[in-house]
Amino acid sequence: MALPVALGLVFTSGCQTLAPDPCPSSLTGSYISEGLRELLFLAMERIIGQLGRTDGFYGDGSVRVPLPETLQRTRSVVQALGGAGTLADLELSLNRAAEDTVPRARGTLENAIARLQFQDPESVFRAGERSASRYFREQAVRPISLELQPVVEQSLANAGAFRAFDDLTTRYVGIALPRQFQSEMIGHVLQEALEAIFDYMAREESIIRSDPALRSQRLQCLFSRLT
Repeated sequence: MALPVALGLVFTSGCQTLAPDPCPSSLTGSYISEGLRELLFLAMERIIGQLGRTDGFYGDGSVRVPLPETLQRTRSVVQALGGAGTLADLELSLNRAAEDTVPRARGTLENAIARLQFQDPESVFRAGERSASRYFREQAVRPISLELQPVVEQSLANAGAFRAFDDLTTRYVGIALPRQFQSEMIGHVLQEALEAIFDYMAREESIIRSDPALRSQRLQCLFSRLT
C-alpha cells in the first residue's frame, strides 16, 4: 500500500517529517545586510526598463526634465523671437539624455549597492516601506553623482543637446546665456536623472515589500521573521 504524501508532510516508517525550513535559525547582521542589497538590486532592475526607454522621462510628468533655470528665465524672450521650437528641441534632447543615462548607469548602481555597508541592518530593514532606498541614497548619492557626470555629458552629446544649445545661441544673439551653460546643463540633467532613479527605486522597494511573489528566498525569510 502506498504511503500518503500531502500538505508538505512525508510519512516514512511510521515517522512524520516536515519540509525543511529554508531560513536560517537566526538572522545575522550579514544575512540581513545581504537581504537589503538584494532588495535594492531588485528595485534597481525594475526601474532600469521603466526610465531607460524612449519617453521614460519625457512621457512621465513626474520625472520629465525641465529646461534649466537660466533658460526658464529667458523663455519668454526666446519665444517672442520665434524660438519656441528651438526650446522644445532642447528640452526633448535633455530628456533623451536622461533616458540614455539610466541603462548606462547600471554598472555604477550595481557597484554602489554591492559596496553598501549597514551599521544596523535590522533597523534599516524595519524603518519603513522605502527605508533601504532612503539609506542607499543617503550613503551613495555623492560617489554615484561623481561617477555618472561623464556619462551624462556623453548622453547629452548623443542626444544632440549641445547642438540644440548652439543653435539657440546662434539664432538668438543678445540673449544673456552664460558661457558655462553647458556645464550647468550637465549638472542639471544629472541631478534630475538621479532624483528620478532614487524616487523610482523607493517606489519599487515599496511594491516588492507588499508583493511576496517579487521577493527572493532570502527576502521571504526576512519578511517572515522581521515583520
